[in-house]
Amino acid sequence: SWTVSVSANHSAVPASGVQGVPFVPDRPFEAAGGKDCDLLGWLLDEEREGRPLPPIRCDALVSYGVVHRLDVGTSGPLCCARSYYGWAWVNLQFSAMRVIKEYVCICHGWLSTASLGAQDAVSLHGGRALVALPLRSRGGRSVVDRAAGRRAVTELQAVVWLVDERGSRYSLVELRLHTGRLHQIRAHLSALGHPLVADTAYGANHSPFSRRLFLHCRRLGLPASGAGVAAEAAEARCPLPEDLCKALKHLQPADEGFDKGGSRARGLWEKWLRGGCGT
Repeated sequence: SWTVSVSANHSAVPASGVQGVPFVPDRPFEAAGGKDCDLLGWLLDEEREGRPLPPIRCDALVSYGVVHRLDVGTSGPLCCARSYYGWAWVNLQFSAMRVIKEYVCICHGWLSTASLGAQDAVSLHGGRALVALPLRSRGGRSVVDRAAGRRAVTELQAVVWLVDERGSRYSLVELRLHTGRLHQIRAHLSALGHPLVADTAYGANHSPFSRRLFLHCRRLGLPASGAGVAAEAAEARCPLPEDLCKALKHLQPADEGFDKGGSRARGLWEKWLRGGCGT
């Protein structure tokens, strides 16, 4: 099975930063791999290396300090609290939708922000679009439900059209979440007719070049509070894992259209071939 491997640096947040919240460092680190260790096991091992185990790490009622989740098969940084105070503060930021969450994915087909219907998205400047399709959880998945679904907003920031050696069409998409519903990116893109690569739960077939879901959290940021809790904003940028970089090498930019070809498209594609960290 595929597992996420994680890293942390207790000095990543300045002394005046978030109290009791070690944040993933703003430096390259391994985001995915085959370590035979789950997240809680890794946290406990880290805490035992010369430091006393904080009480929150033994408390299942607060998820042992793990503040948020990534979908199974999704890579990226996580924020884990070492104190109840830090846990409560970070959860408040998530509830207030003040946490920056940016992703990169590859989906099937050529996604065009210009052709999205008015009922599905709001066009923004620079080829960006806000997808606003209400979602409802059902059977461990999310489905679009315009009548009874909860508000769900995904920003499509950049799109590059790609093809494989057989001419099959794909899109590399940079996204930002404005809400945090279950499987939000996966459900939204599937509803638009562009399921993620290898996302068999949302309509895609098994991929010939990617063993897992091609979805990666590239940036996670916490705001400054201005009230003594977090004097400075904290941010983690996570490069594309090696397995997804290898998968991306099976695709090439297409030669037509604005969001699809040209020097800008090739530049974005090459950026992610290099991991995309820091951009």
